Amino acid sequence: MRSSPTGGGHTGRTLSIVQRALDLGHLKAGDTVIIHAPRPWLTHPRAPGLDNIAYNLKEKGVTVVMAEAEKSVMGYLKPEGVSDDSKILTGIAYIPRRPRAMIDNILNAKIFEAKGNFADLPSISAKDLMKSIQQLVGPGAMQGKFKVLTDMDPALQKAARDAGIPGGQRVDQQNHAILLDTENVAANLHPKHAHLAKALGGTGELVSHINLGDMNTLTAITALADKLKLTESSTKQDAQLKVAQYLLDNGAMEVKPGQNFEGVIPGKSISAAKDVENIVYVYAHNFTPRIEDHIRCRIEAQDPAYDKTLFLLCGEKAVKDANAMHLAYLADADGITTAGAGSTGEFSYLHKSGGAKGGLLLLPIAGHIEQAVNARFLATDSATKDFVMIHAGGPELAGALEQYMGQRATEAVTKYWQGTLSTLLKAVGDKSDYAQQAVDLLFGGPGGACEVAESPSAKIEQIERLMRSNPVLKANRQFDKIMLQVLGELQAPGYRPTNQPVVVMLRQK
Repeated sequence: MRSSPTGGGHTGRTLSIVQRALDLGHLKAGDTVIIHAPRPWLTHPRAPGLDNIAYNLKEKGVTVVMAEAEKSVMGYLKPEGVSDDSKILTGIAYIPRRPRAMIDNILNAKIFEAKGNFADLPSISAKDLMKSIQQLVGPGAMQGKFKVLTDMDPALQKAARDAGIPGGQRVDQQNHAILLDTENVAANLHPKHAHLAKALGGTGELVSHINLGDMNTLTAITALADKLKLTESSTKQDAQLKVAQYLLDNGAMEVKPGQNFEGVIPGKSISAAKDVENIVYVYAHNFTPRIEDHIRCRIEAQDPAYDKTLFLLCGEKAVKDANAMHLAYLADADGITTAGAGSTGEFSYLHKSGGAKGGLLLLPIAGHIEQAVNARFLATDSATKDFVMIHAGGPELAGALEQYMGQRATEAVTKYWQGTLSTLLKAVGDKSDYAQQAVDLLFGGPGGACEVAESPSAKIEQIERLMRSNPVLKANRQFDKIMLQVLGELQAPGYRPTNQPVVVMLRQK
């Protein structure tokens, strides 16, 4: 099992699939799970979910073997919140200079014993990991006994293929497949898709891809509704009132110097939950401080659109003992977010299947192709287009916020007075989610490997194979690597420029 480290939700999705497989008995006492963990992302610690899933597996008698991937792709953000793609690509170009792997045999990896084992892991390449497993069990045993699950990790998929694990025993879950054109296959072979082809894999593995809003990712909201004593017969107004009360009682309100604020900001006329006329959540990454400043300024000015609005700036520390975003969804709150796959997918699902009427101000990160595609999807889909406003997040952001808040304030009363939670709670209780799809593909089941030839993912898998083998895309990737390495050398400390041409050479194949 390997997860991509380049986004916050990737590891969580992978671990949810493993947990579902464990719950359904596909993983049982006597089995072994090998976790090929990515390096911690930048300054972020390793995801605690890795510890938790390892503990859950061990409790059921499953042996957990752990090592760190020696070839991890790191993500970077510019200060303004823009994805620094050039820095990411430069990191990829310099992968050949990475420190050598600490081990070359799975027998020297770490056996999970207790939480905290992930703090210090020996590194091993995907190739050596798979090669040593093959040597240990014999080539014939690779068919049938082994399953491989990744989140956009072509290195492990390629190594597994080369070690003899068939494509039908390997699954790659991928949100970037939304960037593919399934109607015009030739369009995917455009040179600009050189790096996308590598990220998506295309080594014959099964593909678990779900379009925005097609499947449930919000099963945890059911337990949250139970906690607040909300049922299918509860009205939307009941939900708004109880969520507002919970936020006022448990939301962080203290601003700590030097830290980005996560918590609750009540409008000036709110002294109790009954005073709240609307709830607005903010999950906008590096845009958030600007949005917070604007909100506090308009509250002080007693702007009617802000005066009785309860603002929730989402994050791990925003609300005690509850997921801030899930609370907002339960109350059909309006949102202000960037256009990541997680938040846009959840918004889409809630409107397609959950009867949601909340609005969304989308601030796609500039230059981030996937976010632009996600925003365009919501702006054109029949279920969401009437609820979405898109803004580039530039200097005119304050004006966009004024327009959006004014619009949502006028629609808040109608939104909260229509209907019950029946549709919402049925939607979030649906077990046919992305985790189940991946489990079915990996272990068989409804829509599983036996039916994969008929699935939409089969077409995506075929496109990815074509992209990976395309010589133009291959050449572009090699050229980018060479030029980024050259530019890196030119910018290295102490470099003395010389009038010498750069000669670029590509292998004939």
